[in-house]
Amino acid sequence: MKRFEVKVRYTFDGHYVVRAASEADAARMVSNQCGLTLGGDIHTALDVIACPDWEFPIRPDMRVLSIKDKSDGTL
Repeated sequence: MKRFEVKVRYTFDGHYVVRAASEADAARMVSNQCGLTLGGDIHTALDVIACPDWEFPIRPDMRVLSIKDKSDGTL
């Protein structure tokens, strides 16, 4: 049986609702205090006043990027 390396990309698209003085401040707040960990949850260190809501899908979009034959003749 052959072995293949299948490179994939998982993409989550969603949004945070933040209260900020400017677009630059909003971008900085989300960049510095919001995130995602694999096997964990989407999270924010912002309080409910600064970030009252966010919405992300439960499952990401998945796209196969490439497939390489990694067979070397052994099992």
